[in-house]
Amino acid sequence: MRLLALLALLLTVSRIGWTQTAFNYGPELGVSVSQLPKINSYNIESRNDQVLEKTLPLVSPLLGFYGQVNLKKHLQFTGSLQYQMTGKRYHYHRDGNDLLYGGTYTSDEWENQTFQKLCLPLTIGYLFRTAKLQPSIFAGVRPNFIFGGKYYQKNELDYHQDNTRDLTSVNEFNPVDPNEAGLPAKRFRNQLIIGASTLINQNLKVLLTYNLGHSIDYAQYKNTGFESYNGKSMLNSDINISFAYALNKF
Repeated sequence: MRLLALLALLLTVSRIGWTQTAFNYGPELGVSVSQLPKINSYNIESRNDQVLEKTLPLVSPLLGFYGQVNLKKHLQFTGSLQYQMTGKRYHYHRDGNDLLYGGTYTSDEWENQTFQKLCLPLTIGYLFRTAKLQPSIFAGVRPNFIFGGKYYQKNELDYHQDNTRDLTSVNEFNPVDPNEAGLPAKRFRNQLIIGASTLINQNLKVLLTYNLGHSIDYAQYKNTGFESYNGKSMLNSDINISFAYALNKF
């Protein structure tokens, strides 16, 4: 509520001092990437097993609406309401040797974490009016409200010489629903935001932002000692590139 009150105050100030300020607003559309991809391969020398691990980001559309106050030529205050998803895709692949029964096997694990959230970035920035592009830099806070999520895990074990020993298991639940998660993820999170933008024309600008947050932690079961705890964690950080269209001129 305090953040909404601050945004309302900024918009009110822009209307009162119209001769010294300018107010812009409009839709925002872009793409969000949750993290950079990672690939790791190694050999388990004691067994001569080959392992390949891949972690891929979740690429999500970014939809929003913003309001911006330009104060005394160089100072900018911006508030937005944004929707996006965040998550990651993990795959573990192992080509192994069965030391007990002999032969070889293949083991695969897929783990997908997905969260849906509404974000309210509030930033203060500095506008450089030295060129037609008018670049700016900004920083601020980005409260998150996580309203949905899905955890999915699949394991496959394939024995090449004996298919009767093959195994497949699937596990999925909603990590923010207390009816499905013993320790659900917290719905309200905060991020720090830094970014830069530049004009493309009088009505359109492009923004690049990095949003840094703490981990989203949750578990399928409570740690009672009789059930598997199955605790999970995912870093709540995003890289966003978006286009903002002013319904009036910047």
